[in-house]
Amino acid sequence: MPIVLLALILVTVLVSFAAFSNDNLKSKFLFDIQRIRSGEQFRMLTSGFIHGDIFHLVFNMYALFLFGSQFISASSALFFVVIYFVGLFAGNLLTLVLYQNNLSYRALGASGAVSAIVFGSVIFDPQQEIKIFPIPFDIPAYIFGLIFLLYSLYGIKAANDNIGHTAHLGGAAAGYLFTAISYKTTFLAALPYTLVPAAAFLVLGIYHFGFKK
Repeated sequence: MPIVLLALILVTVLVSFAAFSNDNLKSKFLFDIQRIRSGEQFRMLTSGFIHGDIFHLVFNMYALFLFGSQFISASSALFFVVIYFVGLFAGNLLTLVLYQNNLSYRALGASGAVSAIVFGSVIFDPQQEIKIFPIPFDIPAYIFGLIFLLYSLYGIKAANDNIGHTAHLGGAAAGYLFTAISYKTTFLAALPYTLVPAAAFLVLGIYHFGFKK
């Protein structure tokens, strides 16, 4: 595993576990509309290092582990880091725009960042075989991306947790677009596969909440 990927996963796991038992730390890192609008913009990034529960943390880190190494191999460690944090910021920015008038809205998780890596990675190798427990067979990366997206849209509609599901969409769009622009030839070769999750992102996203709240 590339050292930068390992370091990112370890830091996120350690901070998340610390926040599980420390409400004060969790409160300081949380994506909080009211506090962000009051000037605490650092929360746009710190919220990506804490998670709602073990399942939320494992889901995000497992997806990052699955796609991170391949992403770095196809690009570079620097590009990986850039896309990760661009996705984290873009996901939270979309959330801020959609929920700007809901001052009680709070969220947490690396959803946007992981989505950026997932959708960027799909451009590099859309047919990469992915194992997802408990599914007994491998599935192509572009199908995993679509499942990831549908899970996010369900989470937005259900609205029964503090997970930053909306950030999945912003992160996915940022990762997809930035990778496509940076690797145009690769993007065009993968277009027949990536067009499916990209179209689903646009159609289902608009259908569910019209990019406004």
